[in-house]
Amino acid sequence: RLVSLAGPNPQVAKKTHILVPLGSPLSDLSWSAELRDTGTNTMTIRVNTSPEAVIGKYQFSVKTRSKAGEYQAPFDPRYEIYILFNPWCPDDPVYLDKTSSLDEYVLNESGRIYYGTETQIGERTWNYAQFDHGILDACLFMLDQRGMPHASRGDPIMVSRVVSAMVNSLDDNGVLVGNWNGDYSRGTNPSAWVGSRDILLKYLKTGYPVLYGQCWVFAGVVTT
Repeated sequence: RLVSLAGPNPQVAKKTHILVPLGSPLSDLSWSAELRDTGTNTMTIRVNTSPEAVIGKYQFSVKTRSKAGEYQAPFDPRYEIYILFNPWCPDDPVYLDKTSSLDEYVLNESGRIYYGTETQIGERTWNYAQFDHGILDACLFMLDQRGMPHASRGDPIMVSRVVSAMVNSLDDNGVLVGNWNGDYSRGTNPSAWVGSRDILLKYLKTGYPVLYGQCWVFAGVVTT
């Protein structure tokens, strides 16, 4: 069977330690695995994950049992797997049934940001960069910085609340320091940012809030 582990202290009761029998019928509603092909020293296995799985990085390994006893292959860090919410899956809590919604809210890598006042509105293009290397790690790092329990990461509402809080440095050393006083000498003028990539990668690298942001910068990073 397959063994799947998420977080620093995996537990079966918290859905962070999953045992998946090999050979059970594939299910769209729970973890399941099916043998597809075998070679001299290889096996090809198809795995379905649960729509309620916690999001994040998983360690996968194989546990075998024979007359000689039980053996679990050591985890190879090269094969760490990321599991995310899946808006294409009808059983997932974030499911979107319209292709236009998927294109706009998931796949679109840039958009228009509006800012200013009621009588003076400005606009600019913002690069969300959600598919760039390192961005996913930065987003998961943000959840870790908040200390969000891995067992709660299967709930998109709870995850959204953490993201909303952590974009601001006032909450547990979040991503951005807000600045509206006009003195940006210690960091970057908020109007100089053109996307989320540099902000999130700097936050991931240093672990400290990035200087500086204003309302539209916060909004762009949250969207990523």
